[in-house]
Amino acid sequence: MDQAPTFTSQQFGETYLPPELRDPFNKFLEAKKFPTNRAVVRDISEMGGRLRRRKYKFGPDIEFSASPDAIRNGTVTIEDVPPGDASEGVAASWTKITVRRPVVEQL
Repeated sequence: MDQAPTFTSQQFGETYLPPELRDPFNKFLEAKKFPTNRAVVRDISEMGGRLRRRKYKFGPDIEFSASPDAIRNGTVTIEDVPPGDASEGVAASWTKITVRRPVVEQL
């Protein structure tokens, strides 16, 4: 998302946390003596492999993964279906996954 080489804890909180979690986050950092007013270097080099795939789990026995690009460009869409749209005998809450490509291999 953000490509800046550094960030502060305040920038992180304002960008990624909902307002009700920002104060508890700042208090936690102060308690741990984290330098809140100093910029931190953004280094995601060790996370490269994890960033290449997005993995989704649906209960204990279903997993799905896709590249962030496939999700971003609409090749794969993942939608939560509202409970009112569920038919009888189907879970009240479910997810619809659309893949705009044919199956080429089954592992």
